[in-house]
Amino acid sequence: MRQGGLMIMGRRKMIGALTGAAAWIFLLWGCAGSAKETKSGPEEKGAPPAQTQVAQQPEKSPRLMTTGVKKRIAVLDFDNKTDYGAGKLGRAASEMLVTSLLKTGQFIVVEREALDKVLREQGLSMSGIIDPNTAVTAGKILGLNAIVTGAVSEFGIQKGGFRVGDIVGSSSHTARAVVDVRLIDTTTAQILMAESGESHYTARKLQVAGAGGGSGYDETLVGKALRGAIEDLSQKIVQRMEKVRWSGRIAKISGDKIYINAGSDVGLSEGLKLEVYSMGEPIVDPATGLVLGHDESLIGQLVITQVREKYSVATAQSGKGFKEKDVVRIAAQ
Repeated sequence: MRQGGLMIMGRRKMIGALTGAAAWIFLLWGCAGSAKETKSGPEEKGAPPAQTQVAQQPEKSPRLMTTGVKKRIAVLDFDNKTDYGAGKLGRAASEMLVTSLLKTGQFIVVEREALDKVLREQGLSMSGIIDPNTAVTAGKILGLNAIVTGAVSEFGIQKGGFRVGDIVGSSSHTARAVVDVRLIDTTTAQILMAESGESHYTARKLQVAGAGGGSGYDETLVGKALRGAIEDLSQKIVQRMEKVRWSGRIAKISGDKIYINAGSDVGLSEGLKLEVYSMGEPIVDPATGLVLGHDESLIGQLVITQVREKYSVATAQSGKGFKEKDVVRIAAQ
């Protein structure tokens, strides 16, 4: 009887210890709360987040916006300026951005092969920071409205955890990524946006009396940290491009027919009126060397009479002296 009583008391002590340990876990994890997964700003770099301030977050989906004329955009391979990922992080980040931009329904993203061919002809590669003037050249050839360049500037994985006696323990791996992007207007060569997106993601592994659950470090950490920063930057690009007027170019003139290098694929329709602009010399800031814009003149107006998938046919309503490569924009209603 005495031995049985001791065994019961021992079990009760074990249950009490496990209950107390569980209370500690809930208290510590509860104090951690949930932290904002992403943040962005103009080229800002923050310190790595405290482990107790990071919680697993569901992946965010970009908001869908499918109305209006779609803009043509291209994304270059991002540089990887970190020591992590053996050069793969840059390509992974740019692929994520392409997917995210397509999901918004706002853009036609130009195929990588087409852009690569144009850049090779200009003596450049798909990675690195493209010169704004080269962006204009690529834009003319491919009918682009903007080009995105970028780099994974920071990436790291931090280990952490805690123990309560010899019974309860927790380990964690926190991945942190910082991605920088620039958005270049291929009509004016202006840098429309320079933003930095930051994200972190934590995976935890919990052990109670030797039994473990949850997940520790794995490769999904890398993707989730990158995706958080990319989704945030994608929304910044959408918001900035909403303020940029759609533009196309005159591809060919034959008699009274004026061919435009965009059609139903971007959402043009018959009866739509277009303004025609003649582009002059670039206006360059003497202090920074950055292109501020172009000297442009409104020379007339067109109306679309036929629409094909990749091009449209228009006739002049006013003006004269139109020529190939002149810029066209949707007329204000």
